[in-house]
Amino acid sequence: MATTNFQKAEINKQYFRSGTSAKPTVWAVALHSAAPGADGTANELSGGDYARVDLPPSDSNWGAISSGTFSNLAEIEFAEATVDWASVTHFSIWDATTGGHARYTGPLNASKSVSTGQTAKFAVGAVTVTLT
Repeated sequence: MATTNFQKAEINKQYFRSGTSAKPTVWAVALHSAAPGADGTANELSGGDYARVDLPPSDSNWGAISSGTFSNLAEIEFAEATVDWASVTHFSIWDATTGGHARYTGPLNASKSVSTGQTAKFAVGAVTVTLT
């Protein structure tokens, strides 16, 4: 899991500089067919009813941090694919379901093919964020 350049700037502004950073009201999980890059925008899937999935900030959706790590407390399920999606290799977490800024990115443990009629999902605890 990597912290994007945008998120690093937000942390710097909030804690080390004179600026402030508002808490996002949305945490949307996105899927990528290759590494998302330092800003998280590269290779996000599109088409075939693909859309980011919102798992809002709340104590019932995201776990407390322990040893620099936290994870999802609720399953994250994407819409059923209406066409074969590109092989999924990475994910990212955004502050908006469309547009917005990627905050964290990471590779999947194994790539996943999503064919027409299938859904992609992350089980509870499968999306882990490690703050480094």
